[in-house]
Amino acid sequence: MPYADDTASLFSTTTTLLELPSLTREGTSGFDATSLECGGGLSAEETFVTFICSYKNYNPDDHFLKLLERVGCPASFGRNSATGLTSLKKRLSVQIPRRFLLQSPTFHRNPRDEAEVQQIVNDTKKKTSEAINTLFDSERPTLLLVREREVLGVIITALLKALDLSNPLFVYPAPSIVQAPKWATVKNASFMAAASADVKWATLTILTPPAEGHTNEITKEQEAAYLKDQYGSGAKPRKTNAELLAAMWEPDDIAEQQLDRVLEALERRGGIWTHAAHRSTPGLRNPDPKQRPEFIVRGVFPLIFIERCRKYAEKQRMPMPSDVSPETKAKWAPIITSARGVASEHEHQSEDALAGCSIRCTDEPFKGAKWNDRFFTSNVAGGSGA
Repeated sequence: MPYADDTASLFSTTTTLLELPSLTREGTSGFDATSLECGGGLSAEETFVTFICSYKNYNPDDHFLKLLERVGCPASFGRNSATGLTSLKKRLSVQIPRRFLLQSPTFHRNPRDEAEVQQIVNDTKKKTSEAINTLFDSERPTLLLVREREVLGVIITALLKALDLSNPLFVYPAPSIVQAPKWATVKNASFMAAASADVKWATLTILTPPAEGHTNEITKEQEAAYLKDQYGSGAKPRKTNAELLAAMWEPDDIAEQQLDRVLEALERRGGIWTHAAHRSTPGLRNPDPKQRPEFIVRGVFPLIFIERCRKYAEKQRMPMPSDVSPETKAKWAPIITSARGVASEHEHQSEDALAGCSIRCTDEPFKGAKWNDRFFTSNVAGGSGA
């Protein structure tokens, strides 16, 4: 396992992480934040984002931790040392290497015939009939040019699908931080550059800015007419494979480049995406997604970011202003990480590729599940061996 003994690894420089009574933006009593420095002159491949989460019932054995290590994610598990009820929970910490984010994702072309559509439909039925069900999986037969980080997607699902998890958190290594607002800084007098963020597994539906002179606002009469057309005669039958195929098109290079910028903006704000695609289904506010690109992205994102998206989406899907403008309130100021993994001395964020977008956030999973090591073994680790 190439990363277990890496000197840049958080777990090779501290043995006390799992004994922390608290590692949140409110404080980190007893936490040696210097263990996050990772040293100078590191390449992006040598840095890690550390995922930390507590569970009440789940109790993984050494085999599961070895599976995580096998795919390049060193992990550790132990009981909280805090007094009171929180000490009954166990804490899992997993390192996600930056190299996972720098590797090119798998790109899935659109289906070319009805047989390929049927294969996607079959895969979707299998996934959505299981206990783990996400919005992205549910919409898969209608999505265009899907891109996927397959291994990372399975790891994230394995870590966040359980119903009894609490306080999921990312800890970002100091070399990657460009901007750390007060809500994100690890409060330790000896070292203030490392940052942490409460996070949530979610699917984002991203409506790009409206054309000049247009708005996302709709009247109650427009909404009533749309709902009547869509659902007035009851649930519509599922589209045939021929109908699904006919409704697809090839997004142009401009739309693809726009999605590239959106994904980079999400990761610079501390998120990790695992699945992304173009949406093809027309909606009330976007009757022609071919002319106005609309994206769907699944991943793990800072809770503050999700709350900001919802704040604007709840108001007629109001387009969000830039979050790097001076007017951005401290509460919503984003954490900014380097696009290269290690921030340079003069690096800064001067624009927001999400400005003008409206982002609807759906918590995942739709249906929770108990932990199942076989899910991880069969999808990533390639068998039941240690």
